[in-house]
Amino acid sequence: MISLYQKILSIEKILILSHQHPDKDARGSCQALKEVLIKLGKKATVYLEGEENEEINVKSNTFDLVFILDCSARDFVAYPNNFSLENNSIIVIDHHQPTNDWENTDSLILPNACSTAEILYLLFRAWSVEISPTIAQNLLSGILDDTGGLIYDYSKSMVGVFKIVADLMRFNQNFHQLISKIKFNNYQSESKVKLTGELLKQSVIDRESKLLFLEIDEEEIKNSDGRISTDELIGEINDVQEAEVCCLIRNKNQKPQRVSLRSRQIDISPIAKRFGGGGHKKAAGFSARGLSREKILEEVTSYILSYAN
Repeated sequence: MISLYQKILSIEKILILSHQHPDKDARGSCQALKEVLIKLGKKATVYLEGEENEEINVKSNTFDLVFILDCSARDFVAYPNNFSLENNSIIVIDHHQPTNDWENTDSLILPNACSTAEILYLLFRAWSVEISPTIAQNLLSGILDDTGGLIYDYSKSMVGVFKIVADLMRFNQNFHQLISKIKFNNYQSESKVKLTGELLKQSVIDRESKLLFLEIDEEEIKNSDGRISTDELIGEINDVQEAEVCCLIRNKNQKPQRVSLRSRQIDISPIAKRFGGGGHKKAAGFSARGLSREKILEEVTSYILSYAN
């Protein structure tokens, strides 16, 4: 932690990236880190896919350092057009199961953490950073979203997570407002609810393996109200009582692009890692490029049945 801090002090221009279709942990972590870097006198820029971003100069020598937050797979990083990760100094901060993608980069990967926001909180405390209300809000947003409002037990020490939340609430007391913005408590438009329902009708369950899968195309999840996130959809199918594992295949032009997995008890991280992805015991994912729907379902189903035996 100290060496990372010293490295930051020695440079000036920093780019902060995260994964495609960023969730609240990705967004909150990026914005919190940016504010801290600015406090340290650095020129920090955040790029988040699908959001209004400040104009970014992507010449090869523009940035002294690139942070990649909350992303275990190199091919899932979102970055500006005409930008390349090659020939850039990279630091990865993540809480998913590690993959080989970042083995040649500086990284701080803590799979036992509930969120990337939790890791940043620990870093900021180690650096004696003054926590502002906005830093606290961004970190709280990431922690609360990735734990489902402190419900999911993805962390090895939820007691420690509760202590972090309590400490952050000293600086920002909008806890209930943040909780209300988490997907299962958030009000939605009528058209978005109807679109979600139409998509969920396409889900299919395999009774033997108790695998519930849903295959969608990128264009199917958009309407006049914007885009339904894959996290929202897999959260919905994960509530189906008969399902032990849920699998969401996201396509583009009818070709699989990304697979998201959720589980009740089965450790699904090994099957994600087999395909170059990663994640947690109960939440994981991997790139599906070059794979067919049949191959994905065959491998996931086979893994579930072998795990049960």
